[in-house]
Amino acid sequence: MTNILFPKDLLEKIISIIRNFWWKENKQEGAGKSICFRSWEDICQPKHLGGLGIKNIITVSKSLVTHSAWMVAAQKDTFLSNVLKAKYHPHSSFWKATSTGSRSVFWSSIQNVKHFIHKNCSYQIQEGSINIWSDPWCPIWDNIHSHLVLSTTVFPLPNQVKDLLIHNEHVWNTSLINQVFDNHAAQIILTTPIVQQQSEDILI
Repeated sequence: MTNILFPKDLLEKIISIIRNFWWKENKQEGAGKSICFRSWEDICQPKHLGGLGIKNIITVSKSLVTHSAWMVAAQKDTFLSNVLKAKYHPHSSFWKATSTGSRSVFWSSIQNVKHFIHKNCSYQIQEGSINIWSDPWCPIWDNIHSHLVLSTTVFPLPNQVKDLLIHNEHVWNTSLINQVFDNHAAQIILTTPIVQQQSEDILI
């Protein structure tokens, strides 16, 4: 379950077997079905909330695969991340990788849960080496192209976040940002915090 997101139908069948085992002795005379004295949602609640602490395996399956996706996104296993990049998204970041084409069950599982971390992850900007256009570094990163000022004369466009900083001062280059992005995006970028140290950007 750590690397494969099993189909929901299969997990529901397993849950059905567990429920039948739990309630199998509680049957009305002549009835074919067990009597469930509490809802399965209540049974799966933690003990301190009145449940029995039985794990919801659908949630467990998603959380385990999401953890694997996090390990790939954060490059906790550099070798695995590099292999997946070379095979499935050589010309894009993990965040912009598509799920089209031939792929392994593991990569398909990661793609199916990627939206969970996509919505809840961001890089903590330190040295600013992450890509402006394909990495999560500010709230509008995934559609930041649509906030470009069409009449911009800045060429080439900044590529890394550090290109938007004043050199050697580690603060936002307000003038450059206002030239490249519209007012809405500029305000969001200028309020994005920067950690005052020259270490690698951290996915949090």
